[in-house]
Amino acid sequence: MGKFEIKTDKSGKFRFNLKAGNGHVILSSEPYATKADCEKGIASVIKNASIKTRFEKRKASDGSPYFNLKTSNGQVIGASEMYSSIAAMENGIVSVIKNVSSIKEKRSKRNSPNFRNQKVYLSKEVNANKKQVELTQKLNHNKTVESKNIKPKPWIFKGTYFKENPKSTSIDSKNTYDIFLPLFEFLNFRQADIAKILDVDVSTISRWGQSNVELSPLQLAYLLRIERIVSDGEQVFGSKDEFKDWLFSNNITLGDKKPVNLLTDPFSIELVEEVIDALSWGNFV
Repeated sequence: MGKFEIKTDKSGKFRFNLKAGNGHVILSSEPYATKADCEKGIASVIKNASIKTRFEKRKASDGSPYFNLKTSNGQVIGASEMYSSIAAMENGIVSVIKNVSSIKEKRSKRNSPNFRNQKVYLSKEVNANKKQVELTQKLNHNKTVESKNIKPKPWIFKGTYFKENPKSTSIDSKNTYDIFLPLFEFLNFRQADIAKILDVDVSTISRWGQSNVELSPLQLAYLLRIERIVSDGEQVFGSKDEFKDWLFSNNITLGDKKPVNLLTDPFSIELVEEVIDALSWGNFV
């Protein structure tokens, strides 16, 4: 499935690229002064790519064929790479049409009433989990924590994880360290990363290994929060591989940082949640 990516050039201008499912750039824009203008350019591509007459076939000075995508008034909104043959250029046009169509279809599903209802359903479910954690914290407020002194971390469930048939996720259903090992592996988390998230020493994580050590309510809440981000990201991007590629790429909206590097910080993780939430409603960030 295709996707749009917005980047800044050396002069600080904004440009977008349309990438095919294999990551190959099949259409690029001219520079825009603002990100908002760049997003309007993307919207224009989505609007015009389904109209074959909007593709202008041209030849460079060296004879290499390429094409431009234009609006109804003749304004160029995207240009292809140089191709080795006319047949290759024609395939490039087909690829743009196909990938933009897949993006439009996905946006249509996200805007469907059923999809929005699922979002509301999970928001209620997450709020219930949050209240349960807060209640557990209150009951244990005067108790001695035998394992380690866990410092409180701020956390918020956004409720942006949805499935076709959502199931209730109890805060008590996943309460041991070993259950989250596949999540750590997917995110390429080192022991130092995990220790930072759980607010324990690296030596503690090393000692835990693959054991079924019971997590505190705050530790569990934070890990479930990350798990929801991954689940939501898979839904938005269509696959875990596509989402992982986004996680490990620098993102302009996040200060040109890799989203995965922000998941270990309780103050920065909310930024990642907000970006994914925006993506789920068709914004390009």
